[in-house]
Amino acid sequence: MEFVAECIALLEQEAPAALDAIRDAVAQNSAPLISNAAHALKGMAGNFSADGPAATAARLDRMAREGNLAEAPAMLARLEVELPELIAALQPLKSAQS
Repeated sequence: MEFVAECIALLEQEAPAALDAIRDAVAQNSAPLISNAAHALKGMAGNFSADGPAATAARLDRMAREGNLAEAPAMLARLEVELPELIAALQPLKSAQS
């Protein structure tokens, strides 16, 4: 059970940097950078749910690999809402594990 709390703590530590990387990549309009950062965030969030930020990051990764960045700013905006929601939703589980 301690493992779950450690995974949540890792998400809390690493996800903001991944989101920052996506933010920077979108600002640069760089498909490869968006894809790399979105793929990393997809993996982090996907450990807890296939919905929400994991699904959004997967869609952003796929769009970037296809070179379609038109919706990248909208996907970033979704991630900026969904990621904190996921982290907040995991807090009771993390507290229960501590």
